[in-house]
Amino acid sequence: KCFEEFFLHKFRSTLSKSNIFGRGEHVLIAYSGGPSSTALLHLIADGLSVNARRRLQFQAHVAFIDESSLYPADSINIREKVIDLITNQLHYPLHIVSIDENLDNDNSLKDLLFQHTKSLTAREEFIRRRKLKLLFDIAIREKCTKLITGDNCTKLAAQILSDMAQGKGAHVALECNLIDTRNDLVTIVRPFR
Repeated sequence: KCFEEFFLHKFRSTLSKSNIFGRGEHVLIAYSGGPSSTALLHLIADGLSVNARRRLQFQAHVAFIDESSLYPADSINIREKVIDLITNQLHYPLHIVSIDENLDNDNSLKDLLFQHTKSLTAREEFIRRRKLKLLFDIAIREKCTKLITGDNCTKLAAQILSDMAQGKGAHVALECNLIDTRNDLVTIVRPFR
């Protein structure tokens, strides 16, 4: 109980001290179904509730990138669980997009990955960039100016090491900041960094 209260206080103070969100602003929350994004979603739901002390003032939208075409065995019933959690329990607008969206009908993303990328690192980087592009597209379409991700310090550390090994060290500071303003239309917010 004590840890939960401390964590909730730390989360709210991180967001409120930085004055990131405007009143009534539309914000997109990236939801993967993993533990970090699930915790993020519940913390935001608690912060948006009427009973919250430092109430968050934005309008939440949730985006889920369906990766079932890449990992069919791992994604059994996940889509239904996401729909139940977001729309039935939390009552947020939900935007589900397949990772294959907007690709040629002749090629699936899985085929492209295995035919044209030789290394696992290149595949992972391609999938990461593809998901980020789809999230930006959803945010722009829904007029959301911020994208909140559940990136935690472990994930960011692994990403930074990978980027450094690939010669992308110039962006390390932006990758681990609370606010990433590299995109002109949508700002990425990482409260768990």
